[in-house]
Amino acid sequence: MVKDKKHKEQEYQKIHLKILEKIVPTQQEREKLKQQFQAMTQEIAQTLEENNIQAEIELTGSFARDTWLAGNRDLDIFVILPYTSKLSPEDILSVIKEHFDLPWEKKHAQHPYLATIKEGLDIEIIPCYEYQPGRPLRSPMDRSPRHTKFVTNNLPTGREADVRLLKQFMRGIGTYGAEIAIKGFSGYLLELLVIYYEGEFLRVLKNAPSLPGAILTFEEKQKVKKEDFQDDAFIVVDPTDEQRNVAAAVSEETLAEFIAAATRYLKHPSEAFFFPEITRNRKEMLEQLQKTPLQVTILHHSRPEIVDDVLWGQIRKFEESLHHFLEEEKMQPITVDSLVKEGQIFTVIVSQKNMLPTFQWRKGPPVGNRGQEQFLQKYQKYPRVVYGPVVMNKRWRVLLKNLPLELDRVIIQAIQQQKIALPSYLQLAKEQIRLIVQREELLIVAARDQALLKFLYKTMRGKPLYL
Repeated sequence: MVKDKKHKEQEYQKIHLKILEKIVPTQQEREKLKQQFQAMTQEIAQTLEENNIQAEIELTGSFARDTWLAGNRDLDIFVILPYTSKLSPEDILSVIKEHFDLPWEKKHAQHPYLATIKEGLDIEIIPCYEYQPGRPLRSPMDRSPRHTKFVTNNLPTGREADVRLLKQFMRGIGTYGAEIAIKGFSGYLLELLVIYYEGEFLRVLKNAPSLPGAILTFEEKQKVKKEDFQDDAFIVVDPTDEQRNVAAAVSEETLAEFIAAATRYLKHPSEAFFFPEITRNRKEMLEQLQKTPLQVTILHHSRPEIVDDVLWGQIRKFEESLHHFLEEEKMQPITVDSLVKEGQIFTVIVSQKNMLPTFQWRKGPPVGNRGQEQFLQKYQKYPRVVYGPVVMNKRWRVLLKNLPLELDRVIIQAIQQQKIALPSYLQLAKEQIRLIVQREELLIVAARDQALLKFLYKTMRGKPLYL
């Protein structure tokens, strides 16, 4: 038993060293990023001074905390205004945009910030206000600079490697990111989990099954009202703000995916958890797509010009409504997921059926309900009724014979008749949408677009990429 344990630990160590070789930034990469940060902050400081704006400039995020992954060249630069400043975040962003001749993109729905790419570096400029204990936050981002201080002061010495391993693990299994598109773990949350579990990556994985419903705090005898966070999968109280749950973005489904991967890794460790072995062989992926007995459909439409948070909120709402509608129509959907790229949205539907069933029960109102007369008036002599109206299980029902409609026509009619929730910004009822149902056309479209082909392959495959 001791021998087996020692062998397993050696196996973990061997894998972890290999992964760290890939994800720990080189000294050259560190120096280059540091120089770019200094140059950028000097220019921002000069711009603010020229405009008589009093503010501090501070680097936050994983680069500041030395937990960033090699190749992720991101700079999160905070412009911190005095608590009593009369300037708004929009005022700061306007000044920055006017001075820097860069392709800025405004992001985030609740708190605006600017994002751009300069010399291969992803830069975000985030205005906020000075944090003052006991006083209400002026913006949602005011606590972020304090996150950096907490992590640097509390992460055990030399445990940055454990944070990097956990981040890459989460990225590999697809649960890294607090944005609506993923509903997963933020970088700050992962840093807190490593701190909570004594700086050890493996200890985080071993404790994964205990996370559902758990309450993690960083102060002794801290009282937490669970009802304040009753909709959250688990609670990690922000050490800089006891009213905030850092894990609020994590959905129950994403948490379950992490638990499944963590428990599997502990028994069957593999590099595939960190860097999934998704086939990059175009021919093989196309063959799998051609051979699948499942129905794979693409709903293709244009992306509206809105920020990502709002966009993905609308996409997820549409996917949920579409899945529910197809279930009601007995099309036996398996999954509905979307890919957004280059101004386009590809919503992929994987289902067991491509045609409406020949016969379908239509549920009516409970007997004696005020909707009874309307239901009977509609279906008493309805030409497609083959059985009923009949009382079954205290409700009126009819059995209908369906028209021979394929999935694309079913969806288009549902959109036109607004049987599917249509989020306002997507404007699916007004714009030209394209549905790709036929296998031959699907293969042609997928063959032209490697990113779409990989997404189709992953969605159709179903099982986690580490298996």
